Amino acid sequence: MKQAIHIFLKDVRGLWRQVASLMLIIGLFAAEDVANGVYNSGFSFVPLIVGAAVWFLIARAVHQESLPGENQFWLTRPYERNSLLISKILMVACIVIVPFFVADCIILLAQSLPFAANFGGLVLRQFIVAAWLVLPPFAIATVTRSITEDIMVWIAGLAIAGLTYFPGNNIPDFHSSNEKYLILVALVLMLIVIWRQYSTRDTKIGRAIIAAAVLLPALSFPEPAALAIEGLRNDPATSTLALVPQANKIAELPRAGMYDVHCAPVDVRIESANPKWKFRVLSQEDTFSVRGKTWSMGWRRTGGDFAGVFGTVDACLDTAGLNALGTTGPLSVRTSIALGVVTDNPLMVIPATLKPFDAPGIGQCQFQHIFRSLNYQLACKAPVSFPAQGRVRLITSSGSSGSGIAAAVYPWLPLNLLPGISPVYKWVTLPMDTQIRDAIAQGGNIEFQTETRIAVLRREFTVAEARFQPPQ
Repeated sequence: MKQAIHIFLKDVRGLWRQVASLMLIIGLFAAEDVANGVYNSGFSFVPLIVGAAVWFLIARAVHQESLPGENQFWLTRPYERNSLLISKILMVACIVIVPFFVADCIILLAQSLPFAANFGGLVLRQFIVAAWLVLPPFAIATVTRSITEDIMVWIAGLAIAGLTYFPGNNIPDFHSSNEKYLILVALVLMLIVIWRQYSTRDTKIGRAIIAAAVLLPALSFPEPAALAIEGLRNDPATSTLALVPQANKIAELPRAGMYDVHCAPVDVRIESANPKWKFRVLSQEDTFSVRGKTWSMGWRRTGGDFAGVFGTVDACLDTAGLNALGTTGPLSVRTSIALGVVTDNPLMVIPATLKPFDAPGIGQCQFQHIFRSLNYQLACKAPVSFPAQGRVRLITSSGSSGSGIAAAVYPWLPLNLLPGISPVYKWVTLPMDTQIRDAIAQGGNIEFQTETRIAVLRREFTVAEARFQPPQ
């Protein structure tokens, strides 16, 4: 351990300019995050600069004793390989993880958010942030000789991620091409590379494993395995749910198609449903067939809630599919649906006020003026964890108005913890609401109705005859 500390102090002295710059950048980010209050200030380059500074510092620290090659100077010194690895881990912990943890604490305290109740989440959050902020540059630096090689690998990796991982977020269930399970495997492979390089320095195999780790999340995760993993969180009572179409014949409604897509509505009933459950179509795939020919547009995000146990699902086909099937007659359509099942939590009622108030499980909220407007919007911020999903309503004597609690959700996050550099998620809801003054004067209420997802299911149904307008 003494030798590891010696190497660590030597690296800090050699990289003191980069270390000082990173501390300054982290401080700048924390100050900006606090200054934004309850509002998102739009796109900022500061998080990108923070990430780039961390990756650069980690690469430089690892390259102080570059591992590839057989003529590295540290091989002739009495360095134990375990001490060398521990010294780099000390650098990561003391120069990256600890400053970010301190910044998280300062941001929460400065924004008057509960600190003690979120302390455990703050600690766990560092592991999630380290998984994308620390582990990739550490693993890549162990198989490269210079910062130039590192940057080339980073650019290639980011390009692959942009083209393959992130577009999958448009389908937010187990069919996403941004495969969360494969990303976890990729992180494990990076840990293996670090261990191998500091124990055997087998650079060729290490580079092959890094290439696999970068490319692996671009693959399609096996659907049966994804369904099995999702099923671990499903309520067993939902296993008997079935979708039943209300007719064996459907036809396209006479309306203008968007993006060259023709859709026919199918009325569907859900059987074996609990009256307290609500149903949401997450994504959908329609497969059409006739005389041995089939056509599918693939899985797509759809959305929409069922009214009780009844709902309408659109079966869609593009003109290319109609031409490929070569018919203007009836088609058979098999529709596969990723169905989300949710249940409401107890209603939360809070008296309408212009003062900040806490909504348990959601965050801290406050009505504030919209910029250059007499209208109000409800601005909220959630510490450490993403807020519970559902709706919020403003109730007055003249009626009510409602909106979603938050505009986005990250259902794939471990423990629902925020993965970004900031430990606070900020959003606005109830936009352009002019009723707040009346609500306060008349003793109105703000109602939060959160919900819990109890299952994500794959269900199918078939319609014998579907008719579409022939291409013009």
